[in-house]
Amino acid sequence: MKKIIWIAGLLLASAVCLIIVFYNPDKLDPENRAGKNVYFTIIESSGEQLANGRYEYKHDAFNAKGKKKELTFTSGKELEKGNYVKLYYTWLRGVTYYEVVSPEDVPGKSALQLNKQLNNQPLIRELDRIAASGVN
Repeated sequence: MKKIIWIAGLLLASAVCLIIVFYNPDKLDPENRAGKNVYFTIIESSGEQLANGRYEYKHDAFNAKGKKKELTFTSGKELEKGNYVKLYYTWLRGVTYYEVVSPEDVPGKSALQLNKQLNNQPLIRELDRIAASGVN
């Protein structure tokens, strides 16, 4: 019986030590961008205004490798159509933070996918040329 109590106490002490070493409350802050997946989207339509006054957006977004994911996020203000938005996403909490960025800040493969989605043919040709040259 003493052996079982000793082993249980040792396991509990080990768990507490691991929590102290690896737990960082800053990681739980929604505005902390560290460790989150980054996606890019273009605001194509007006957001749906919710009862709490926030605007909800559902858009296809693309990561730096061009992988598509439909993401939903809210904003305290209505975003302008045509804005490029950088979304910070975690699988558990969804989009935790966003920021409006310039088109030049969007990586090549993401920009290519976004502009194909918008049927922006001149820009698509330019982005295809950039992608073929191996930039981004």
